[in-house]
Amino acid sequence: MKIINSINMALKLFEESAMLHGESTLSGDYKLCNKHYECIIRCIEYLYDNKETDTLKPFLDNKNTSVRMWAAYALLPLYTNMCKSILSDLSNQKNILGLTAKITLQEWEKGNLKVYR
Repeated sequence: MKIINSINMALKLFEESAMLHGESTLSGDYKLCNKHYECIIRCIEYLYDNKETDTLKPFLDNKNTSVRMWAAYALLPLYTNMCKSILSDLSNQKNILGLTAKITLQEWEKGNLKVYR
């Protein structure tokens, strides 16, 4: 895996990995899905550690469903109402990504979802 050494790199990897995570989720390629999951989490951790989490905010408007969903997940503690609204909208999709958004919201509401901080 690449070593993340800048905010721009973290953002680029986040977007690429989130898109590829969504594609591999929809295709059922769990090995590739897991690889991209790990990269997404590393990017989120890097941004939190460097107090640059707000740089993910533009991704809340990304045209790619998976990118929007991952950005909403990462920003839930900071922009709770906005992110809940985005996840709620995404949960209406009739595929595994919609189900993931729905479960993410449910787990957040139950207090079971811990976003890196």
